[in-house]
Amino acid sequence: MNARQLEFMAYAIARDGIEARLRAASARLNAIPGIGSGPMGLTPDSVKQSAEYREARATYDDLHKLLGRLNARNVKRFAPELRAEREAARAAKLAALDGGKGAPIAA
Repeated sequence: MNARQLEFMAYAIARDGIEARLRAASARLNAIPGIGSGPMGLTPDSVKQSAEYREARATYDDLHKLLGRLNARNVKRFAPELRAEREAARAAKLAALDGGKGAPIAA
């Protein structure tokens, strides 16, 4: 395994870890009573002023910024590896859809 592959693995592990924490922070934020309960699905100011909401929102925002900074530095750098990752995920989904027979799916 060469240095570039190790660097990509380190990036992918960091990215996946941040994304998992971001999903958990999102679930925590959405679990707060009153989220989206106002007119047109907006969150009322009374909910936004609660300490629970402010803490959950700050955590979510910090993780989102962290993921953005990580991706800004690495998406162009690892473009071929990310493309291969997406193609592998797409191929796995297609294989699951056609029952693993390998038959091409007509567009």
